[in-house]
Formats: sequence, C-alpha cells, structure tokens
Amino acid sequence: MASVRRLLLASALAMTISACSSTAAPKSRVDTDSTLVTALDGLPELADGTVMFTDWAAYGHQRSDVFAAKLVDIDDQVQRDLGFHPTDAEWELEVWQPGKASTAVLQFADLDLSGLPGRLARFGYHADGSVYTGKIDESRLWTIGARFIGTDPGRHRLVVGTDEKLVRSMLTATPHPLSRAEALTPLLAAAQSRRVVTAAITVGSATCVQLADVISKGRATPEMIQAVRAKFPGTFTTPQAQLTAVTTPTGTAGFDALAFTDEHTAKANRDGRSAAMNTFSSMGGVPGIQITDSAVDGRVLSFELATQDPKAIRDRVMTRTLGLDLCP
Repeated sequence: MASVRRLLLASALAMTISACSSTAAPKSRVDTDSTLVTALDGLPELADGTVMFTDWAAYGHQRSDVFAAKLVDIDDQVQRDLGFHPTDAEWELEVWQPGKASTAVLQFADLDLSGLPGRLARFGYHADGSVYTGKIDESRLWTIGARFIGTDPGRHRLVVGTDEKLVRSMLTATPHPLSRAEALTPLLAAAQSRRVVTAAITVGSATCVQLADVISKGRATPEMIQAVRAKFPGTFTTPQAQLTAVTTPTGTAGFDALAFTDEHTAKANRDGRSAAMNTFSSMGGVPGIQITDSAVDGRVLSFELATQDPKAIRDRVMTRTLGLDLCP
C-alpha cells in the first residue's frame, strides 16, 4: 500500500493544471461588467491551454498567493528597471500553451508608459511598432520571460512574453475572444454571481489527464495501476473546459466548475469527482479543502469550496492535487 500511495501522489503532482468555476446554464448571459470577462475579452480564443487571472485591485495591490503573477517574484527589479510594480496593475492574465513559456497581460488604471521606451532601450530592447524585442540578461531576471514587451499606452496595457506572435495578438482586438468561446461561456455565466479574485481556467486537452498515462511510464506494474484506479470509483468524462476560482481575498472560499457536452454527463461525473477531491484531501501533505455544496445546472457541474488554509485552493491547482480535474 505504501508503494501505491507514493504512485498516487506522484501521479497527482504530474497532472496538467485544470479547474473550473460555474453553475449557470449555458444559455445564461455573461456579465460584461465582470473583471474576469473584461480581461478575457482581449484574449484570442485558445484551443488548448491554461489561463490564470488575478484581480490585483481586489487584493489592494499587495503581493498575495494568486494564480497570475508572472513578474511579482522579481518586483524590486521590475520597479527599479521599468518604473512600476507588477501589483500596481488592476488585473493580470497569464496564458500557458503547450510547449511555450507563459505570456502575461497587465492592465493598469492610469500608469504613464511614456518613459518605458527609453528604459527598455537602455537594456538593449529595440522597437518594432508597439512591440519591443530584447535579449536575456541574467543580471535582470525579468528579461527571461519578457523577450517581447508590447505596449498600448492608450489603454495603459502591457503584454510580456517570449512568443512575439502571441504578444502582438494580445494587443489587437480579436474577432473571436476567449470570453465568447462556446466551451467557456457557461462557466463565466455561473461565475458572474461571485467575486472572482484569482482563477485558473483550462480548455482543450489540459482539462483532463488520464491517470494511467501518468503513472505507467515504466514506474508501475499493471497491478499497481489497477490498485490506484480503484481509489477513484465513478464516472470521469473529459470536460470541455474548467475554471477554479478563489472568491475572497482571504483565500478561504472558492468555486470550481466543469463544462460537459450535456446535463446527463455532468450529473454522471458528480459523485466520482467529489470523492476524488476528498481522497486527495485525506493524503498527508495535501492542504485540506471541503466541498460544501455541489450542483448541476445544464451542462455545468459545480462545487462550492471552503478551506482554513488561505493557500490551499491555489496550491492544489498548481501542484495538480485538486482532485476535481482527475480522469483516471
């Protein structure tokens, strides 16, 4: 049993980040005044990937345990070299796609970006329209994830990343924004009745990982794989999209939801996914989260979450031990 337990934890830590937040039926209207929806309006639709969101204004522009925080760990360098604190932003999005480093969008209320070109030029960046291209300088850690920096002074917006095409796309209005994606709209409609302060969203293959694919690469016998699977009874259908949201700056409440193809499938997944989260919660070293309620509304399966650990929801998504996103 000890070896099975170790395999279970290893598999959980290797899963792709995934999550959801929502309860409304798919035909519900999405609140365009939502900060999360406003942020996603500027992203082109993704077929496969993970999007992190942080409402820095909700946190009083203070460093916190949040999902989207690309430059926060090197806040002092960014302020010294570029003249602003990343947490000064109203909100931030961080986009992860398979095989690529992340790209971040920082939306400010009234940050004056007029001095930024001169600062970037001192560090070897050169301009091509609204995008500045530079090289990695190991003495300035922010350059590692910001080879391309896009600016939109009129909207007080910065985009930083290592993929020039993606940086440019996030500076341009898109006819097919992520906020209108068919798989995601019912989740956003459900989340609009809650205050989403930070969240993780997945679409495409990132929404679910088969447990057997994770643990069977030369590390487990068929018998061990079967033993691990036995810990997760129930139906686990790959969802179309997922959203996990923290709904209070204290980090002690959250909301998780999954969008399926139909209501029948959503109902069939309810018990197994609830049990999977409890299984992970009972493991040593995994912060506890309780499911206080669950519901099926149309094709959306949702869970209300509570915890005494302010880092628990974020940490379990980031370490792939949430349990609600499991597909054994």
